[in-house]
Amino acid sequence: MNGMSRFREITAPWIGKSRSTRTGPRGCAAGDASGGKAPEDEGAARRGAGEAGEGFIAAYWANYPNSDDSGPTLYRQLSEQNNVPEKMRGLYHYYGFATAHVLVEGLRKAGKYPTRERLMKGLETLHDWDSGVFPPITYSRNDHAGVESVILLQLQGGKQVAITDWRD
Repeated sequence: MNGMSRFREITAPWIGKSRSTRTGPRGCAAGDASGGKAPEDEGAARRGAGEAGEGFIAAYWANYPNSDDSGPTLYRQLSEQNNVPEKMRGLYHYYGFATAHVLVEGLRKAGKYPTRERLMKGLETLHDWDSGVFPPITYSRNDHAGVESVILLQLQGGKQVAITDWRD
C-alpha cells in the first residue's frame, strides 16, 4: 500500500469531524474569532478589502488547496466523500489536513508502538520527502522547521493566483 493510500485509510473517518463545526463565543466557530472563515480565504479577503485588496500578495508554505497537486486533490476528494460543508473548506482546514499528513507519516515511521522519541526519530528520517501537500520536507535532529520554501500568491480578480514558483 502506497503512502497516499495508507493516509486515505487512516484519515477518512476523521476528515469531516473538524472542531470548527462547534460554535464558541458570539456564535463564532470554536478557535476562530472570524466566524469560521480564515482571513486568507480568497472570498473573505475579497469581501474584507474590496477593490483595495486587488494585487495583495501573500506567502504560503503549503500547496494551495485548489491546486492540482496530489495532496490538495486528495483533500478535496476526502472532503467530498465525507460531506465536509463547503463553508468549512479553506486554507485553515487544508492546513490541518496537511499537517496531519506529516504526522501520519511520522507515526508510520515510529513503528507499531510509537512514543514521543520514536515519533521525533521517525520525522527526522524525512529528507526531501515529497508529501504532495507541502514542498519537499526535511527534518533533522537540529532542524524541525520542515518546509524551507514558500510560494507567492496574489489576489487577482477576486482569486488568489500563484505568481512565483516555490522559493527558498
